[in-house]
Amino acid sequence: MRLVLDTPGAHEILADGDAIYSVWQDFRSPGHPERIARFDLDTGRVIQSSGFRGGADAVIVDGSIWTTGVGPDTRNGELVIRRFRTTDLSPLSVIRLPGPPLALAATPKAIWVGTLRHIYRLDLRGRIVAKLGVRGAADSLAIDPKSERLYVSTHPANRYDTSFGLTERDADTGALSARSDFDPGFATNSLAATNRGVWLSSATGNFGGAFFISANGLAGEQNHFIEGYQGINVFFTGGRLWVTGTGDLGPVLTCADARTGRIARHVALPVRVAGDSEYLTGGVVAAGRFVYVAASRGVVRVPQSLCQSE
Repeated sequence: MRLVLDTPGAHEILADGDAIYSVWQDFRSPGHPERIARFDLDTGRVIQSSGFRGGADAVIVDGSIWTTGVGPDTRNGELVIRRFRTTDLSPLSVIRLPGPPLALAATPKAIWVGTLRHIYRLDLRGRIVAKLGVRGAADSLAIDPKSERLYVSTHPANRYDTSFGLTERDADTGALSARSDFDPGFATNSLAATNRGVWLSSATGNFGGAFFISANGLAGEQNHFIEGYQGINVFFTGGRLWVTGTGDLGPVLTCADARTGRIARHVALPVRVAGDSEYLTGGVVAAGRFVYVAASRGVVRVPQSLCQSE
């Protein structure tokens, strides 16, 4: 294992065929701006963007990184989305929105934005081409690998209230396909969409869990369940389900079968590499033989070969 990006507390991580990208808050600089760092997979060269406000969520599509103007705490920021070029992280444009952008999801043709009481579809120039009403705050979005289904989870303004549920929509038009009445009792932490449905992670009280909900009707499959702690999060990448927030003795990355939820292995990340935070701080992305994990010290490279049944 190796620390490849010195971006402490990174809260978003992205990948394309050329590089790994980390969105993080730079507490070393005055004003504590957000930045994007880029790790070139061929050369190992690292570059960083200029500082900006926001960064609660980010997606990569068509040679651009799109990031929200609202920060990770969802309280501070601007009603904008910022767009950066992937190759040199130079700013390309600022897109203004009617509401606070809380979450993003992308298809090869469009960007979906979750806000308070609405979701918006943007074309790749940043123009709003669709606006759909939703109940509550839409701050968890996911699109399946085939870019056919958009999943939207909403909740009241107070995240500690119950969830308003999950909807499945057409990823092109946003048309409603199904609505789930599944409610773990708290707002969604994260969504990880597969071709069969979506994994939803949430606190459940003193603990937390990840639940699989089938596509084409959003039927819950209660036998597909992974137990964790309140901060549990799920990510589908490299053909596997990766879970953070399952360990209580330092940073632990869990890999599981995305079809069944059967855990293959709990991988403990060394504190000297990942930092001593109890929870891993952000996402997981696969690239080649490795997965890259956002941890309290920065982005850690982990061999996928470690994900073998114990």
